[in-house]
Amino acid sequence: MLVWNLVCEAKKIGVKVVLDIDDYWNYGEQHPLYNMCMVNQYPTKATVNLNLFDCITTTTERLKSEIYEYNPNVHILENAISENDTQFTVNKNPSQRLRFGITGSSSHTTDIKQIVNEEKCIFDYLDKDTIDKIQFVLCGFSIEGKCIKTDENGEFYIEPSKPEDIWWVKLEKQITNDYTLVSPEYKELLLKYDRSDENYDASNEPYRRIWSKSITNYEYGRIYENIDVLMIPLTDTKFNSMKSSLKLIEAGFTNTMGLASNVKPYTDYGTNYKNCIFVEDMTPKGWADKITEIVNHPDECRIITEGLHNKATIEQDIDIVTIERDSLYRSLVCYE
Repeated sequence: MLVWNLVCEAKKIGVKVVLDIDDYWNYGEQHPLYNMCMVNQYPTKATVNLNLFDCITTTTERLKSEIYEYNPNVHILENAISENDTQFTVNKNPSQRLRFGITGSSSHTTDIKQIVNEEKCIFDYLDKDTIDKIQFVLCGFSIEGKCIKTDENGEFYIEPSKPEDIWWVKLEKQITNDYTLVSPEYKELLLKYDRSDENYDASNEPYRRIWSKSITNYEYGRIYENIDVLMIPLTDTKFNSMKSSLKLIEAGFTNTMGLASNVKPYTDYGTNYKNCIFVEDMTPKGWADKITEIVNHPDECRIITEGLHNKATIEQDIDIVTIERDSLYRSLVCYE
């Protein structure tokens, strides 16, 4: 209520108020936080007062069309990155393997099942020769915070986190087949959960953990120093289709190849085999087949990586978007 009170007070004294919306307000049943979304009435709370704002900005055409129903003064300002942002000025660290990495938070529990789930993992469909040439990099690992759980009535509650309850730990065990995939030395460090594994040379391990990095402290972009191919699994839902192609943009700026699910928004931005590769069979086997293809065609993949870099750095330069934002804000106050 405090936010809405501030908006109303600003309107009373003639201050223009702009709202930026980055995500769709209805998570959809496949989202892990769907029950929490509905119990807290997020869709209603997010839309009931949208007409109060003088202007709304968002990042995609599809989300703009949803917002338009509540406030027609909505404009697109696409996600962008600055080439001068040091965290995205990445030099790849040396590695003995081709590194396939995944980034994101635990809100992507449904999406990552395309790559690893309770029954199968991409490693089940890779031959030994390919496994010996690659590394799967899991970025964003964390055991901090609380566990959000849902009871039989759909109500959510919070419990203190324990390692065995953490989604990241369960996922890591699935990927590594209960740590049998990695060396005994690395396994011992991983099971300590004290970040001592960060000091271990994991460049020749088939799996690597990278702990969560802060974007506000300019650390997040550094994860791309240890990723050659960014894997971007995404479930085909209305909520996800409203997202921007930020992951492909990040990959482009950091000279990282993009390997993404064949769904919107990524198919809006990328062109298959020109500046990224799309996975049509969105199962562990389908992803494993694309990994094998990439390993076997390094020269073609370098050209695809360069194509994404050129597209992102030209079209998603934050200086261009800042000029657009400045023009929009000036139009609101009729400032010359």
